Parts: sequence; structure tokens; C-alpha cells
Amino acid sequence: MKLAAPPVLHILVLAAALAGAGRSSTVTLTRYPSLWKASPFSILVAWQTDVASQGKVLYGRTPSLGTEATDGITTTDHAVALTGLGPATRYFYRIVSGTDTLTAGVDTLHTAPSDPAPFRFVAFGDCGVADANQYAVAARIDSLNPDLGLVLGDVIYEGGEAANFTPRYFTPYRPVLRRSVFYPVVGNHDILTKNGQPFLDAFYLPANGMDGTEKYYSFDYGSAHFVAIDGNQTANAAMYSWVEGDLAATSKPWKFVYFHQPMYSNPGAHGNDLTLRANLEPIFVNHGVDLVFQGHNHYYSRSYPIANGVAVDTAQGSSYHNPGGVIYLVAGGGGRGLYGISPNDPLTRSAFSVFHTVAVDVVGDSVYVQAVLPDGRVFDSFSIKKSTTTAAEVAGLSAVPEAEGIRVRWRTTGSSKAQTFYLYHGVSESSATEPVNSGGSIAGGPGYSYLDRNVKPGPQPDPFDRESELSFALPRASSVRLTVSDVTGRRVRRLIAGNVLPSGNHQARWDGKDERGRRVASGVYFATLEAGGRVARTRLALLR
Repeated sequence: MKLAAPPVLHILVLAAALAGAGRSSTVTLTRYPSLWKASPFSILVAWQTDVASQGKVLYGRTPSLGTEATDGITTTDHAVALTGLGPATRYFYRIVSGTDTLTAGVDTLHTAPSDPAPFRFVAFGDCGVADANQYAVAARIDSLNPDLGLVLGDVIYEGGEAANFTPRYFTPYRPVLRRSVFYPVVGNHDILTKNGQPFLDAFYLPANGMDGTEKYYSFDYGSAHFVAIDGNQTANAAMYSWVEGDLAATSKPWKFVYFHQPMYSNPGAHGNDLTLRANLEPIFVNHGVDLVFQGHNHYYSRSYPIANGVAVDTAQGSSYHNPGGVIYLVAGGGGRGLYGISPNDPLTRSAFSVFHTVAVDVVGDSVYVQAVLPDGRVFDSFSIKKSTTTAAEVAGLSAVPEAEGIRVRWRTTGSSKAQTFYLYHGVSESSATEPVNSGGSIAGGPGYSYLDRNVKPGPQPDPFDRESELSFALPRASSVRLTVSDVTGRRVRRLIAGNVLPSGNHQARWDGKDERGRRVASGVYFATLEAGGRVARTRLALLR
């Protein structure tokens, strides 16, 4: 299954650039634009300049822009709030300081959804020192097109120095920060300079924690509630009380928590913080937290669902349905040197000492989690489905091929009608699920019918010499990956690299070039589509 991306695509129109592209300027951009505090109706755009000036954002729903907002002060640290926006809407924007346009073109941003629309976020930590490892992970994060990101602490090595925020954070993640909203949490390295004051100065985070310092906070996005905790404050009873009250107050169906020092991780390296565990685990279990993201250990690990120190639902494999505990992940492979892992731990489901990021797709009552290497390979994955169901006995199941797919019909025994079924397809129950609504009557009892539509990509023209259009239909919003390979199975080009696309008809085009933009030779190629837990392949004939 592809690395699902949300149906609202992040389309970067033109890259932001440092000042000086074809013009003279008295104001120079010294910190690239970044986005903060996304809501359905507002967002904050921040940047930094070398000399004090008034900052301005030109924005609109088209590249012609047409609306402007300003910070209203003369400063080098600019933060302009865009308000009165529409939910789940794409806006184009350009930043200006004084009379100087600081970006060469227009960038795009998206507001948060106001309803439970699918979305994607990434989680990673222990970022590194702007070396090749950090840049490789950053490039993969950018390619995943997240709506938002959780940065799990130790953002700035070695000690959270103010001078390192631009070269070691804002520059490596520049392509994604200008169109996606990231929410860092403080790590132990981040507080070594002035107790983390440079961290607080550089980032624009919610200030709704008990102390109002932005070191711990919470926010909503779509159908999820996120809570960021300062793992350095293990003796802060007020913080624990705030966490419990915050989780008790939310009505969001998904609850995600993140902090730096781990409560549960593979025993390698730093081990676990037992004080955090003693104070936070009862809160997480009592208030239905689904996933906890941690850093500190420079590797990846995933626990079984854990409740009160005990692994539960271990027989469910990697497809959990209403798990009875919290799943804890460590995603500390953001770029800093890796740690070794311990092979023996009864609470650990999987562990890998690799650079990586974690991508999470929230789609209705399901969450799909994938751990991704810098080269795009998925090395661990699992899903969670949350639902309240009443079993119904199914009889008379049939599946008949039709022109557009497989027509599945069934009926239930007795007289009552079920509201929803889950149709499983694939080689196992973990492949995919699709809710199917009630559909009339069939002789012998309440009856149901569902057309499981084909997803096979159809090429036009075939054969082709310059460009082939691949059309496919999705019966539901699905995680999609579309690749072109040669007859040996070697990947030639990735056309869709990890998006959740909405249901309906879609097209992708292949121009006969490889990943580096080089024309490939005439011959037979194959387009492979992975969507909704299924794989379909079609032949392509390229004739130069």
C-alpha cells in the first residue's frame, strides 16, 4: 500500500528563493518562510530578514493574489497572520518586507479542514547537524506531502543554540516548511542554551499549556487532537494535571500524544523514562490515547498495544481493530548518529536502527502508519480501525465479475437490517476495508449489494511515443502509489509517490523519462498501481 497522501494535494507552484533574483534590494531574506498554527480559518506565515522592516504577505486563491496582510511593526523577525480564510482551501502567497519582494514566485498553503477529512502527518526527531543524513530524511519528508509534522525534540544540536536554527532546521526542511505546518516539541538538547529560550524564540507554537510557554501545548487538526508534552519536566505535577484535563475535554475521535524522552521503547541506548511512564500511562489509557510518538533514542521502534505495562492484542498482527492499549513509537532516526537496538524485549513489536520518518494517514475511522527509509522503502507498517459494531450473520454471499469490477451480493439472516458492513478484500483481512451501506432487499432476508470497482490503470495511447496517460478509478479515498518499471522489475519512474486520493476517476501521465529526466529506450514497460490494499498492473509499449 502506498504512502497515502491526503486528498487535498499540496501543489508547490514556484520555489521560494532568497532575495536577489533579478532585482536590487535593501532587505535580504535570511530565514526562509515557514507556516504555523493552521486552523480552518487562519494560518501564520513567518520569516526573517537581515534588516528591520515591515513584513507583508500577499495572498489569494489564485496566483494573482489580490489580498494582503501585514505584521504592522518594524522588525527582523516577521510573523503575519492570515485570517478570514476558508477551511481546507489552497491559497497562493508571496512574502514582502518593506518595498522588497523576498520570494521569486508564489508558494501555496492549505488551511486545516473543518470536518473529518483525510489528512497526513509525519513524525520524526533527533534531526542532526545539517549533514547528508538529515538532508536525506528531509527530502523524503518533503516527498510525502504531509499536511503537518510532529518534530519529536532534539531539533537543534548540540545545545539548542540560536545561531543553529536557520542552518540546521529552517534550511534543511525549507521545501516542506513553506507549505506544511510543523509542530516541534522540546528535547533535552534543545534546553541546553538558556533553558530553551532560542527554541521558544524561533518557533510559533500554541501557548495553551498551563505555563503558557509553548513547551507543552495541544491543538486540533481535522478529526484528531494532538498533545505535545515537555519530557524534560518529569516532576511537573501541574503539567500532568493539564494533560489529563486537556485529553478529557476533547471530543475528537483520534488522540495523538508526542514528546521527546520515551516511556516505552526498545531497551537499547537510553532506555525508558519510568517517571513519565508512572505519571502519564494511566492518563493515556483512561482517556483513549491511540498513538504516542517519542524520540531521544536514535532508531525506530514500535510497541504492541500496551495497557498498564502489559502488551495486549498481540495476536492481531499489524492490523488492529479497537486495540485495548496504546501503541508507542520511537522515531528518532531523523539524522543524528544511530543507536543500536536490543533484540529481546517482550513489549516491542518491531525495531530497526535506521534513518527514517513515520507517515500517518488519518482516514475516517482508520489510521495507517508507515515507517519510511530515506529512499522511500517502507520497512514497517500497521493500521488501527476504531468502530462500534454489532455482529450480523451473513448468508448467500456471491461475487460476480462485471465490466466495471466485482459485484458482491449477500444477505443477512433474520429480519433486522445492518447499517454498515466492512468488505475485506486482498490476501488477508489486513489488506483493506470498505464500509458498505444498506442496499434494499433480496429474497430470504435483508439484502446488500456492492460493486468493488476496478482500479487497473488504462494507458492511452498504447503504444505511445511521447506521453502516455494512465487513467484509473478509485471506489473510495485510498492511499495510492503508481510506478513505472521495466521488464526486469527495476523501477524507472515514480508517478504518484504517496498520496491519499479521493474516490472517482484520476489520471497520471508518463513522458517516457526516468527519475533523472532522461529519455528511456523503446520497449515494454509496466505501470503498477497500488491502491486500497490492492495491486494492479498494466503493460505500456514505448515506441520512439
